[in-house]
Amino acid sequence: MKPVRALTVVQLAAALSKRGHVVLCCLFCALLGLCTFQNVLAQNKDLPGPAANFTAIPDGSLVIAMDNTNQAVVTPFNLKAYGLVNDLLQNHIPVMWAIRAGKIKDGVDFTAMAQRLYPTATGLTNYNFAGGPFIVHRDFAAIAKTRIAAFGNQVAVYELQQNAGQSVTVDVRYTLTLTPRIAISNVNTSIHSNILIAAGITNYTVIDPTTLNAGSCYTSHSEPHTSVTAGVPDVKNFVLSGGNFLAQCFAVSTFENTATGRFHSDYAGRRREQY
Repeated sequence: MKPVRALTVVQLAAALSKRGHVVLCCLFCALLGLCTFQNVLAQNKDLPGPAANFTAIPDGSLVIAMDNTNQAVVTPFNLKAYGLVNDLLQNHIPVMWAIRAGKIKDGVDFTAMAQRLYPTATGLTNYNFAGGPFIVHRDFAAIAKTRIAAFGNQVAVYELQQNAGQSVTVDVRYTLTLTPRIAISNVNTSIHSNILIAAGITNYTVIDPTTLNAGSCYTSHSEPHTSVTAGVPDVKNFVLSGGNFLAQCFAVSTFENTATGRFHSDYAGRRREQY
């Protein structure tokens, strides 16, 4: 299934304030189903100035830290945090993505009393969570803990324990329930597959992009550096049907400048707002 969502990858990567792993962040946004080009102007949560979505998160909920301070058991940042989120989704455990609307670069998404449970336990203290942390609601915490322990890889996971059992108010940008299915082009595959492997994400399929079509059951397709134009119309049909697509490096020019592409501009070089 391919959810129809609108997002420019660069915007979300910037909102998450990532350092040193922007390509992984972009790939991750795509595989989560957040990067289609349809209806981009209608999806205000994906454009500058999104409305806040304040949500009460109860005690016992889990937080997968995504900032360099709280996810630094493996320094400077444990990329496997992305893989853990993917693992939870693969096992049908919903995950909330907290991104505070209007925050500045490297700004805090929320502050809460918590204790670290994994990979080793720490005492209860006040944490500033930034970088777009992921949250597992208390209702799914028990089954999530089983997956966290099985996944391992030194990922830092915290449990909320507020004073007097009160909930924490968090700005939740997305609630993720999709099970990602990932396709990578068979041209220069290792550029993207190596990044995903480094993050502990191995459930990808290498495909010839000419085999993609409007009915292809992938969440995302990515094209690393490529000058091959044969699959451009097929990828475009995939995108227009709701598929998510990331082009990197020379692939951007290849897909945009090929007559059967034109994802963002028409033949006169004008921007197409419908894509």
